[in-house]
Amino acid sequence: MKKSEYGVNYILHLNEAFYKISQDDYLNPTHVSLYFSLFYCWNIRRFQNPFIIQRDEIMCLSKVKSKSTYHRCIKDLEVSGYILYLPSKNAMTGSRIKMLSLSPVGSPNFGYANPNNELQSVHQRPKIELPIEPLYKHINLNKHINVVSAENEFSAKHKKEKNEVKKTSSTSSKFIPPSLEEISTYFREKSRDEIEAQKFFNHFESNGWKIGGRSPMKKWTAAANNWILNADKFNPKPKNQSNLHINQDKDYDIPL
Repeated sequence: MKKSEYGVNYILHLNEAFYKISQDDYLNPTHVSLYFSLFYCWNIRRFQNPFIIQRDEIMCLSKVKSKSTYHRCIKDLEVSGYILYLPSKNAMTGSRIKMLSLSPVGSPNFGYANPNNELQSVHQRPKIELPIEPLYKHINLNKHINVVSAENEFSAKHKKEKNEVKKTSSTSSKFIPPSLEEISTYFREKSRDEIEAQKFFNHFESNGWKIGGRSPMKKWTAAANNWILNADKFNPKPKNQSNLHINQDKDYDIPL
């Protein structure tokens, strides 16, 4: 990999950072997260050294919630030889960070790049000019766009499925008038004669198969059951005559 205009080799520096951190028992996960967040911002600035940082941006990237923890870890990284912290007294200009070389002095990798290293042959990373604005603003903006897009896609899909279900249910629930043969068969199963089946058919055929003359019928078998129940009410069976055979010429002198 070719070195940058500021003499920094991306991969070599990361390798040295991983090795140094693995050997450093003093650092905790917060230090590591903070350091690689700084490295990320350094990379965005094309390895300009030192570079201006914004505290809120670094805290957002490293997931550090406390300002006191942020400043403590920054100072710890400076004492451990990872960075050089250049605070600013002017809130408008911002503080600066200088990323230090992690290669041992005198090693072939000292100064971030080794001219004879095989990594020099890797494709050169494209130079992309990026704004110096806080990154989390862009991240939040993209996240918002992605969420809104996903919600719109889900809403459209849900609406389409709902319309299909509604269309299918309306088609499947459409009432089809029965034939006289079907009604006669059903009435015979209920032990009813052909005349009652004919009455039922003629009545609903004449009013367009509507319940009470207004509501469209949905299930004719239920209407047939009601018809049979009402027929029992309006056509009561004749009362059975008494089984007692009274003899008008009964002789009361004869004992029972």
